Amino acid sequence: MVVLWTAAQSVLGLFQLLGISSSNNPLYAITGSFNNPGPYGGFVAIGIAVVTAWLVKRHPIKWKDYSLIEKLITGLSLITLVLGILVLPSTFSRAAWLALAVSIIVLSANEFNALDFLRQRRSLLVFMIIIVVALSVGAFLLKPGSALGRLHIWRIECLSIAEKPLCGHGAGSMLVSYGETQAEFFKKKERNELTIGLAGCPEYAFNEYLKVGVEYGVPVMLGFIAVVFLSIRSLLRRRSPFGYGLIVLSVFAFFSYPFSLWQFRAIGLILIATAVPGYGRWRYLNLLTMCVAITASIVIMVTKPKPKESIPRQLFAKGYVLHQEGKYEESNSILKEGADLSSDPMFHNIIGKNYEAMGDYEGAESEYLHAHYMVPCRLYPLILLMEMEVRRGNSAEAINYANMAISLPVNKKNPNMVELHDRAQLCVDSLRLFNTPSHLLP
Repeated sequence: MVVLWTAAQSVLGLFQLLGISSSNNPLYAITGSFNNPGPYGGFVAIGIAVVTAWLVKRHPIKWKDYSLIEKLITGLSLITLVLGILVLPSTFSRAAWLALAVSIIVLSANEFNALDFLRQRRSLLVFMIIIVVALSVGAFLLKPGSALGRLHIWRIECLSIAEKPLCGHGAGSMLVSYGETQAEFFKKKERNELTIGLAGCPEYAFNEYLKVGVEYGVPVMLGFIAVVFLSIRSLLRRRSPFGYGLIVLSVFAFFSYPFSLWQFRAIGLILIATAVPGYGRWRYLNLLTMCVAITASIVIMVTKPKPKESIPRQLFAKGYVLHQEGKYEESNSILKEGADLSSDPMFHNIIGKNYEAMGDYEGAESEYLHAHYMVPCRLYPLILLMEMEVRRGNSAEAINYANMAISLPVNKKNPNMVELHDRAQLCVDSLRLFNTPSHLLP
């Protein structure tokens, strides 16, 4: 099943690269059945690891000694390996590359005693270390902003775990906890420009282990890690090819969000289920576990559940429509429900606009400021504060917020940021010259 699924995904990716079929994201040429090449690369890497381990395990046996089933599996493995190698580089998924590299290193150490070989050849070991360091630096320089952003996300997640280390913030609370923690992080003290620029509102945790820690606490997180580790250990002891696929999945989960996607949940269930021993008194438990895992995987594949992250978008769209219709209280009710599921400050921006429309300026100011601290590199909350103070006739406060917006770094390639920056500058100039920029406001 793993081999066939990987082969099918690889063929789909090749079709997308060749222009025979379109990807699921107009920003990328290749995504497979995913919406992003990152997770797609991780999925293909799992299949490559499994088939590579199978082929290495079978290499001492002569082809004529293979059974018919073994010949079929080996042939499919060779085809899948070639297809996977063709598409994996095109995904530019550094996490997938790293995860596969770790799996291949473990495979080499187990099957070929590679570590002993390198110990006896110190010069070659030094050369390999230099190559690894060079490749690591190259992978970082490929997308330095993305790498630093990932480190910032982990930093905020660790701070969130530290707030409730034993019981966590609750199931499904990852994103809202992230947003609240990041807001407090920037409220406490002034941060440097680099840190401000790294702040964002991610839709995923980008580390499944830290996500478990945020939602359920450190004890459950350690238990989750223990299950993964013991499963890998059990599979490697039995020289099962699935152990190397699980290594890829476990490493990839440290940098990405595989368990948030139904494809990885389905294949992860199968990989972990195979870790249950299939001999002696464990035989019937293994059979039961495999039946349950396969059934659950089939249900997941058939239903293809939508990610929970899509729910906040739907709530925001509904709340924004109500805002435009002037139904401010109803809009806030919907938007607050979405804000409890998301780290996006736009919820608080629109909630603030609703409060302002209802005449609750203190409530509006609180929401705008909270939105600003959630992602301090965004100008929009400050512009909303500036324009609210202009309408209220508070020139000094309006200039203060405008200057805060002007002081933020602006990406010249982003027309929205440039337009907001110009609005702030125009407001300051107008207030100082005429003390009434109201005619400049929409």
